Amino acid sequence: MNETRFLISEAAKTVDVETHVLRYWEEELDLPIARNEMGHRCYTRQDIQIFLSIKELKKKGFQLKTIKELIPAMRREVYSHSGSSDRELPEKKAAAEIQRKADPCKEKPEISVREAESKAEKKEEFFRILDGLLTQIRETNHQEDRYKRLDAAIRRHQFSRKMVAATKEQGKKRKKKYSRKEKMT
Repeated sequence: MNETRFLISEAAKTVDVETHVLRYWEEELDLPIARNEMGHRCYTRQDIQIFLSIKELKKKGFQLKTIKELIPAMRREVYSHSGSSDRELPEKKAAAEIQRKADPCKEKPEISVREAESKAEKKEEFFRILDGLLTQIRETNHQEDRYKRLDAAIRRHQFSRKMVAATKEQGKKRKKKYSRKEKMT
């Protein structure tokens, strides 16, 4: 089965970001993007779905460091359910619309209720796991921030003690200097 591949310009239009953003995310998140014989990036629908997920997480305020930890779970979800995403690519939507208009009598077979429920359950489970991971990451980040604040407070305290000691030392030097001047006069 020959899978459709997209060049970076097409992928960027689909994700609605600039091409340099895709390159940056690829590099920062260590995403394995295939390349053709000429070395150009070739994106699959799954790659684009991952980029859409990254974009959504960025909109929610997550940093790339946090998103990087979620990439393996996102890849498993996207590749295990490729083609079953609620977010269809614009090309796929347009092709379906053209097909429907060309032959309105030929309707797409409906998926069974059981299949729809199964997909909904899997999606719900994925988001539950994702929420759990995000909660753990937030707690870890909160603890790291706490330690950073404590470290900064200790450094400020040490700096102020150092400044007090330096001020006392300068005071002693001034006293000696003035006492020498008084002896000379």
